[in-house]
Amino acid sequence: MGAKILKWVISWFGRMSFKRLYRLSDFLYIVVFKWIGYRKKVVLKNLYTAFPTKSQAEIHDIMATFYHNFIDMTLESIKGFTMPKEELLERYRFIENDFLKELKKNQQSVIAVGGHYTNWEWGVRISAQQIGDKKLVGIYKPIEDKKVEALTNSYRDEFGMNLVSTYETRKGFEKFVPLNSMFMMVADQNATNVEKSYWTTFFNKPTLTLHGPEYYARKYNLPIVFLDFQRVQRGYYTVEVSSLVEDVSVMPAGVPTQLFMSKLESVIRKKPEDWLWTHRRWKHDFSKYPEAKVVDVPEEFLPR
Repeated sequence: MGAKILKWVISWFGRMSFKRLYRLSDFLYIVVFKWIGYRKKVVLKNLYTAFPTKSQAEIHDIMATFYHNFIDMTLESIKGFTMPKEELLERYRFIENDFLKELKKNQQSVIAVGGHYTNWEWGVRISAQQIGDKKLVGIYKPIEDKKVEALTNSYRDEFGMNLVSTYETRKGFEKFVPLNSMFMMVADQNATNVEKSYWTTFFNKPTLTLHGPEYYARKYNLPIVFLDFQRVQRGYYTVEVSSLVEDVSVMPAGVPTQLFMSKLESVIRKKPEDWLWTHRRWKHDFSKYPEAKVVDVPEEFLPR
C-alpha cells in the first residue's frame, strides 16, 4: 500500500508547476515550522551547539530560513523523480572547472564525499550525466519497505546512477573500482559504531564521524574529492568538485576524515540554513569515552 500511495504522490507532484509547488511550500512552512514545530528542539539544540556566540535572534533567523529551504527541498525531491533529464540538467548543474575537466579525463576511480546540504536527491538522479565516462555509484541506506525502495530506486537510477546498498558496500567497491567510477558518499550522518569511527572536530566540538570514505580510499588507494552543493536560487543548484585528498596513504589515520569534516563545516558556516539540522549530529558524549582521542591534523596536511 505504501508504494502505491507514494507512486500516486510522485505522479501528482510531477504534474505540478514549480509556481504551484512553491505556493504549497510556503503554506507547509507555516504548518511544519510555526504550527507543528517539527523537530524544533533538535534544530535549536544543534544550532546553539554549532554557533554558541550567535544571539537568540540570529539563531531563530537561521532556523526559520532553514525550515523554508527544508520544505522546498522536500517537495522538489518528490517532483524531481519524474522531471525530464533536460530540465534536471538545467536546474542542477556541475560547474565545469579545470579540476572537473581533468577528473573526467583521468581513468582512475575516485571517492566523492559531500554532506546533507541543499538538494542532494536531484544529484542522485542527474549527476551521472555530468561526470564524463565515469560510472557514478551511489551508496544508499536501504528502506525497510522493499516495495517503496524498489520504486524510489527505479527513479534514482534512471539516468545512469548505479545504486549500492550500505549492506553491499564492499561488493560494490570490488565491482566498480576497476571500471573508472566515482563513488558518491554522503558522509555526515551520525556514526553509531564507536570502534569503527573517528572522533573529529566539527564546529569546535568532538564529533563521532563515519569511517567509510577513508576506509575504502585506503583499501583501494583512491583519491577523495569534495562535492560542494549550492543553492543558487529556488529550484536551481550548482555542484563544484574539488580535490580533498590526493593520496591517503601518506596521511595518519583519521586525517582524511577530519579534512572532510573541516571542509564541510566551512561550507555550512557560509550558509547554515542549507544544512540538514533536523538530524542529531552530536549524539555521542566524548567525555564518556576516556580512552578516545580526537584526530589531530599535522601541519603539512592542513589546507593552504
